Formats: sequence, C-alpha cells, structure tokens
Amino acid sequence: MAAPKDLPRSLFMRTTDTPLEAYELQQLLSFANASLDDDWRLELDLPDLKIHHTQEDEPGRVVDHVRAVGELDIDFDIACELIINPEERRKWDHLFGQDISIIETGGDTFMTLDFPGFMAIPRRTYLNWFGSRLSGADGTEVADREEAFVQALLWRPADVDRAGLPPKDDTRDESTMIGAIIQRVDQAPDVCKIVFVLCAVNFLGSQALTRYLAAPLLRNFGSYYITEIRNEVARRKSQEAAESTADDDVCYGRVWELQRRVFSESCDDLQEWSFQSSQVTWDAPRVQDCCNRWVDDAHSRHQWVATTDEEASASSVPPLRHPLGWTVAENDDGWHVVAAPCSVAYSEGHWQYSSSFSATDNFWGHALKDDSVCRRRLWVCTFVDPGHQDAAKDDFNEELSATYEDHVGLEQN
Repeated sequence: MAAPKDLPRSLFMRTTDTPLEAYELQQLLSFANASLDDDWRLELDLPDLKIHHTQEDEPGRVVDHVRAVGELDIDFDIACELIINPEERRKWDHLFGQDISIIETGGDTFMTLDFPGFMAIPRRTYLNWFGSRLSGADGTEVADREEAFVQALLWRPADVDRAGLPPKDDTRDESTMIGAIIQRVDQAPDVCKIVFVLCAVNFLGSQALTRYLAAPLLRNFGSYYITEIRNEVARRKSQEAAESTADDDVCYGRVWELQRRVFSESCDDLQEWSFQSSQVTWDAPRVQDCCNRWVDDAHSRHQWVATTDEEASASSVPPLRHPLGWTVAENDDGWHVVAAPCSVAYSEGHWQYSSSFSATDNFWGHALKDDSVCRRRLWVCTFVDPGHQDAAKDDFNEELSATYEDHVGLEQN
C-alpha cells in the first residue's frame, strides 16, 4: 500500500487491526532528522539531549507528539540490542522492560509489555505491532547491521486475535505509539545518535488532564529512555574496565544511602514546611517505605550489610563487610561518597532528591523541591582480592569492612 499524501506531525496513526507497513518506518526515519516547525516547543535543552513537544487539540481528542534526541558513546550494535533484545532491555528499563516479550505469529511480529504504574499513572499493558528496518547511509534497505548506518524501530498499538497473543483487558493501552532511531555518527565509530518519537492520543484518558499534564509526563519518558541507556553504557564500561585489570584482582563496591524527610513535632502542617526551616531533618527510611538505608542499585537491602536493619538504619556510614580475602586498595581511602554516574547535576554532599524511593535514576535530581521527601547518595570503595581464585564469592569477613574511623566522614544532614 502506498503512503498517504498528507504526512502526519510525527507518526502515522492507523487502526489497531492494521499491520505495520514499510512507509510507516520510512516516515519515522524522515521525521527523526527533519527540521521542526515553530509550534514545536523545546522542553529540554542539554548539550547531549534535546526534547521537543507539540500538541494538537482536535474534536474529541488531544494528540501529543514528542521527539527526544541524544548522543551516546556506544557501539551501534550494542545500542540496537539494548533497545530490541528483551533480555538486554531488562537490565536498564525498570519501568517498561521487566515484563517484555517479542511474539511472532501469523506472519507478523508483536511486542508485549507490562507497565506496573508510577505516581498518578495506573498500571498499563501493551500489545504492539513491531516493525524494524535497517538502512545504509544512502537510505536504501540493507540486510544486516554490519552494513547498516541506521536502524528504525516502531511500536504501534494492536488489537487482533492471534495464537500466542495475550487476551485484552481493561488495562490495555492503545493510545501510545513509539518509534526509535539508532544511527551511527559520521567520523565517530563508537558514538550513536538515538531518537525516540512518542505519539499519544488522549494519553491520560480525560482530554482536560491530557491537555495540561501529558507534556511533562511524556517529556520525562523521553528523557528516561535516553538517560537509562546512558547509565547502562556507563555501567558496562565500568565492568569492562574492572575485568580488563592487569592482575584481575580489583573489585569495586558501591552502596546507596537512602534517607527521608522528617518533620519535627512543631511542624503540624505540610504547608508550613520549607527547606529553609530548621524544623526539617533527615533520617533513615521507615518500615512502611519498604526499603533500607543501605541498598544496592535496585534499592534492595545490600547483601554486604553486616548488622540488623535497626542497627544499619542508625549508622551514618556504610555498615558493610566485604567478601573474605578482600582488602581496601592502597590508593583508596575506604568507603567515600562520589557523584553518581548520571546526566544530572548534584548538590553539595552529592545528594540526589526525589518524591519517592524509586530505583530509576531518571526520577532523581539535584534540586531540592517542595515534594522532595526522599534523598540518596552513592558510596564506593575499591578492593584488592589477591586470592580471588581461592575464596568462594559468598564467604564474608567476620568483621565489618572498616571501622567508622576508616570511612570518609561527611555531614549527616
């Protein structure tokens, strides 16, 4: 079928029972590199990340369009796998990638995923037509990634009855299309340009809510995807550096410290509170927060915690013990706070702030806001394990990895 003559603002919106066609991927490729009209608003302007948004208010529906463009120091093939391969996607996409599958049935390819919900957005499930196209630098279609200059990916809502597809229920989202472009950068073999395009119809159900709230939410989703991929790339590079150490005996420990905002008894009303007030202090998470003070990257209790939860919550430095045989490296001062490898700026003391204890980096920032009831910072330590081949990885020293005096002390508040 030939492409319609009237081009859309971003992606073609078609009925949910219509399979993807080649012209839809070609439109995605064209739009990813096109100049934008004046009614596209620049929502985020960073050196390595630009996000634009525009909204169409039509009878009976509000349509939002978002384009997020970023550059990453990453190999082209790895970038493609991080986005397409469900196993690789689970490593970095904590919102949408934990329950994701690719299903081939009836000659077509589909992707299913389950979004557990976040803040004001309820749980949603997705069934999408899934299409992919590899193109050379001249735009012609090629057979494999080795020849390719760019890969285009498109997910469009589907509603068909095919063998192997999940049944439809009231959590099914049919409002949102997503396109992705992974493109090599000329003269930079290990740099890729990544473009995410989101098109959503009545994204929040109500036209009124969508009209005023969809833009910041969709902007955050665009930023989330690129930021989380960037963080996964940084994690892989750190891992590769550790594995390539000459004597293969250097180990890196890291632990997050979580705290929540506490009100004094004299502060009876949230409206009376401000960050400049002496009434505000910080303390360890509470039982109802379902998390500990000292946690791993998934915000689960760190496996090296050597004390009870109550004792660990009272500790102002990491109460950890390292595996048997490990010692602190000579060039390391023990556990100390660092700026976490993320794309946002950080406050004094390297604290990051959020409205929840989410493990997703994209929901933390350096700014202290009225709804910032949680904060975290990253502690690291480098160890040497000369006997790593002789000790079991699950054996631990009997004592803590260091006394409090061995740690780098920082302010507690």
